[in-house]
Amino acid sequence: MTHLPDKFNTVKLNSMILSDRYNSIIFGKRKNLDVYIVGGYIRDILLGRESPDRDYAIKGDFRRYLREVASELDGKIIRIGKRGLYRIVLKNGMMLDFMPLYKNIADDLSERDFTINSLAWSPGRGVIDPHGGMQDLADSLIKMVKEENLRDDPVRILRAYRFSGELSFAIEDETRRSLKLLGNLLKEAKSERITLEFYKILNSKTTAGTLGLLLSDGILTTIISCFYAELETKIKAINKINKIFNKLPLNHRIKLDSDFSQGLTYKGLIRLEVLLRGIPDNLLRISSDISKRLVRLEKAYEIRGNRRKQFTKEDLYDIFSIAGDASAEFLIMENRIKYLDEFDRYRSLKKKGLLSTKEIIKYADVSEGKTLGYLIELLKKEEFAGKTTTKTDAIKLLDKILNRG
Repeated sequence: MTHLPDKFNTVKLNSMILSDRYNSIIFGKRKNLDVYIVGGYIRDILLGRESPDRDYAIKGDFRRYLREVASELDGKIIRIGKRGLYRIVLKNGMMLDFMPLYKNIADDLSERDFTINSLAWSPGRGVIDPHGGMQDLADSLIKMVKEENLRDDPVRILRAYRFSGELSFAIEDETRRSLKLLGNLLKEAKSERITLEFYKILNSKTTAGTLGLLLSDGILTTIISCFYAELETKIKAINKINKIFNKLPLNHRIKLDSDFSQGLTYKGLIRLEVLLRGIPDNLLRISSDISKRLVRLEKAYEIRGNRRKQFTKEDLYDIFSIAGDASAEFLIMENRIKYLDEFDRYRSLKKKGLLSTKEIIKYADVSEGKTLGYLIELLKKEEFAGKTTTKTDAIKLLDKILNRG
């Protein structure tokens, strides 16, 4: 056991919490209510991290109190679910969550997942730490409050590995034994919640290491139905792709951390595509946008076939046509980022070729339909391959195709 660092000093903690404008207003208006800030916010502020979590537990009838807080912060009150959770959404996008406290605060904290999240604070009582969470923070340790809490909510199993990766914390031995033992319970959890937690892992900076730990503990094969060796190979591929990310052109590198779907970033999307390629069975609830992406990639791999060394321009055009917007992901996964410029050129060409649609209709004397679509694609493919470089060339090609030359 290590000594608690000076930053864990309760006087400093009090100052840090109350110097925050939102906390100052929330605690300043509490009057006779017992108001506590709980969980992740305390953990993160002690670790010197910016916390996205703003969770408050309140004892008593707090509806009038919420209206006063929302008015002061110019926010909107939303009720979520059936458990009495209220959220104040601010214009800057920040969300403040308020949960009624049906028991005392110690009982509430005893139902939480890990000791580092079973912390609370109020101006009158200071830090409330019934399970040694501050010491575990100091010791960089993920430790369950009790195994029963993991059984009650199996998604917490995944959360343990995510926290371990994100915070670079070790998982306490007894906790890890329980995680391994209870891993199969994930099959009973809601797929939406599993997906949300799993996507957070895929978005993180420590994805490969966290997935490796999940695999070695028998959790990953529960989420994704696949042989251990194949998943191990896929994790190694993700590790290599992480290095490729740093070599990407700036415009593609900037895009990596932007959201794609379901809170999954493009970086996370590529990692997911590596994991799920060729594996249809999993516990995830995948959006239609991501599902379409996976189908397109699979077709692109079919076109690629055994052409490992060099793609012709025609090969690239066919791959880009079938993969569409997923083409950049395909090139990254294949470590063929030298062709990203070609993909950018392909996208420009798709918007505007040598001949417009109206010009093709005029010169070819065709109407809307399959023939027109065929001619457009053929002309653009020839242009992409560098075989047609002028309008005159394009018109001559039309004549040849239509047997008029």
